[in-house]
Amino acid sequence: MLNRMRLLLTSLFISFALIACSNDESQDNDNDAVEETAADVVSTDDTAGNMSESAEMDAQTADNVERGMTEAQLLEMLGEPDLKQVTGVDSFEVIFYEWETDEGLLTVQLHNGAVAFSQFEPK
Repeated sequence: MLNRMRLLLTSLFISFALIACSNDESQDNDNDAVEETAADVVSTDDTAGNMSESAEMDAQTADNVERGMTEAQLLEMLGEPDLKQVTGVDSFEVIFYEWETDEGLLTVQLHNGAVAFSQFEPK
C-alpha cells in the first residue's frame, strides 16, 4: 500500500511539473506581460516637431549608422527619435530608438551608450 501511495504522489508531482513547464499558454501570458511593461517604459516625443528633422533621413543616411557610434553622434546625425525605450539590468543599459519617415523605418539599439544594432526597412 505504501509503495502505491508513493508511486501515485510521484506521478502527480511529475504531472504538475510538466504542466507548469508547458510553453503553450505560459508563453502567451509572458508576451502580454512584456508588451504591457514595454508600454509603460516607452516614452515618445511629439512627432510633429521631429518630422522635419527625420523627414530628411533616407536609406543612405541610415547606412551611415555604424556599430560603435556613441549616442551623442547618433542623435547629432539623425536628430531626435520618434520613439525611445530605455531598459537595463544592473549596469547593462539598452536603449532602443526608432525614426519613421516616408522612406521607411530606422531602428537602432544601443548597449551601454554605443550602437550595437541598426536596421532600415524601406516602405
